[in-house]
Amino acid sequence: MLSEEDKNQIVERLRTEEQIRKELHGTPQPCKFAWLESKLFLLVAGFVLTGVLVPLFQFTQGTITWKRQNRYDNVKYRLTMMRDGMTEFVKLWALTVQTYQRLQPFVQSPALSPNQFEAFQKESADLENRSADQSAKVTSLLIHFTQNDGKGDLSRQFDAFLGQKTLFVQGVRQYVDAKRGNPPKQADDPERILGDLNEAYQGIIQKMKQQIERMENENERFL
Repeated sequence: MLSEEDKNQIVERLRTEEQIRKELHGTPQPCKFAWLESKLFLLVAGFVLTGVLVPLFQFTQGTITWKRQNRYDNVKYRLTMMRDGMTEFVKLWALTVQTYQRLQPFVQSPALSPNQFEAFQKESADLENRSADQSAKVTSLLIHFTQNDGKGDLSRQFDAFLGQKTLFVQGVRQYVDAKRGNPPKQADDPERILGDLNEAYQGIIQKMKQQIERMENENERFL
């Protein structure tokens, strides 16, 4: 059992060792970032987070969502207009074929009486007016297509189609007028022109389909 003197020696030795350790390590410096643990900083940080950063994040996310929705709506609208444009162009081609079918009896007739010629004029005038209205519909919708996609100008192709269509109608009129004793100085075969028209139609409709397919693929990215 330790005597009182032994106990005092042990206590004194421990005190001495503690004093030496303090002298060797020096007084501990306060942490530079100790203020980060203060209650005031945590309160201010919480205010900034909930009052500034969260609303800013929500606003940014809302802007991105709005832009995405707006782009989706634009793509969807343009896709609808492009589909309508192709539909109206198909109707224009059908009307062109119908024009040939309805005027063909006049072209094939050996001769035309005054009444038959008058009927022809009324028939051709009606078809021409309908064709002009249909052409205007296609032109108004053509602006929603990419006019030059690296494979030719779509507007120029359509203008060329309308030019050939005009030659086709003129050719029919010349053939019919020749049956009344007024042979044209130079006449072109309406069937040959109709064949050229068909090639022009196929080229335009193919380009329309390709552009619509690309737009459909872009539209699917937003779904």
